[in-house]
Amino acid sequence: MANQIIITISREYGSGGHEIAREIAEHFGFTMYDRSALDEMAKDQPEVSTSALEELQFDYIKNKAAERESFVVVGRCAEEILKDRYNIISIFITADLEDRIKRVKRKYNIETEGEATNKIKRHDRTRRNYHNSHSQSEWSDATTYDLTINSSRLGIEGTTQFIIDYIELISNKNIATK
Repeated sequence: MANQIIITISREYGSGGHEIAREIAEHFGFTMYDRSALDEMAKDQPEVSTSALEELQFDYIKNKAAERESFVVVGRCAEEILKDRYNIISIFITADLEDRIKRVKRKYNIETEGEATNKIKRHDRTRRNYHNSHSQSEWSDATTYDLTINSSRLGIEGTTQFIIDYIELISNKNIATK
């Protein structure tokens, strides 16, 4: 893709959204920015408050967009902080609770459904609170995103391919209408 494209991925905990984002970034040869990468970027900064760290991360993402870099960003309210850009594709990934429970149990070696469910609820609450405190929209509101998809329907591979196809269609349409 010759033109810049920015893909934002928000997701429910256990939906496979992070894995899907990584596969999409790899497919297009884009850098992926997630909390870990952005925390790493800020590690050389002097000790700062949480809100100052968040602002550093937001500024970093905005700067990468201004530099015309194409990238995938996971979370970090990217669909909100970059909402005025024409070349953003924002995606929200959900999944059926039973699939999320299975994935979380497997990934974190959790034995009981109750423990996995509590972990999911805790992480979703944290994500919702973070998003809603930095955004004018609601975290899981479908109207906030270009595409909301349930990864339980197609599985991780199928959902990844569906999103890749969607991105390619949107990118080609945007190029044709310029």
